[in-house]
Amino acid sequence: MASNSLKELLTSAPNRREIRELYTEINTATDRSMAIVTSIFVDNALKDAIAARLRKMKPQELSLIFEGNGPLATFSNRIRFGFALGIFGPKARNDLDLIRRIRNAFAHARRPLSFKTPQIIQLCDSFDLAPILKKQAAVKNEHVTEKARYVYSVTTMIVYVALEVSKRKDRRHKLKKPLPALAH
Repeated sequence: MASNSLKELLTSAPNRREIRELYTEINTATDRSMAIVTSIFVDNALKDAIAARLRKMKPQELSLIFEGNGPLATFSNRIRFGFALGIFGPKARNDLDLIRRIRNAFAHARRPLSFKTPQIIQLCDSFDLAPILKKQAAVKNEHVTEKARYVYSVTTMIVYVALEVSKRKDRRHKLKKPLPALAH
């Protein structure tokens, strides 16, 4: 019973109050915590976008695909598959891969890291969305931090992928009739 309630806690979508609490938590978090947590939001949005493109399946069937040793259990595989499905193009794929790499660096580094670490700065400078943010800041004569570039890219990816989910939610691919050999 406890594992079912924990699973529900891990998979259920937050309500508006909880979203506000999450944003407060993220804004006060360390760079490491913020990078890891926000990447999970992107990963979950990508999972939802892929699931919206699949045929209608029971939660147990989806868990065989998206959890454990399933073919889409990792952020990396979801990025590859999302690109293959046409959910996003090469620029978004690049930014998603950068988010994944930054998340992995923060999650697995044995040394202190921040958005001021040279290797993290280099990755943040590689975001395809970074020039847009830099132009907007230049107009206002402001400096854009690497952390701001990361947050901007993460937020944009979440919104972009969420829009894909809303477009597809009611138009799931359904097989008209299974092949006779596959019907059983």
